[in-house]
Amino acid sequence: METVYQPLVSKQETEESTVKCEICGRGATTTMCKYHEEAKQRINYGYQQWVKAYGRIGMKNYLDKVKRNDHTGQWAKEVAEMMLEGLRND
Repeated sequence: METVYQPLVSKQETEESTVKCEICGRGATTTMCKYHEEAKQRINYGYQQWVKAYGRIGMKNYLDKVKRNDHTGQWAKEVAEMMLEGLRND
């Protein structure tokens, strides 16, 4: 499984946006701040690459692996947990 990197940033974000990230509460233009949104995009891309390389793997199984991987960044782990909760509620 590939490592999902995240940049180092402070918690300060501009207060221009009235929408807040559903994970961390930072300002956002969608349901997630730019950091969690990027983590989600990388998780989805990683899933596609995993399937191409190794064959079929369920999204729940993949997200669990992402969450438990010591090399996964905190934002990606938070997004994976949120995505797992959404799958559990379906």
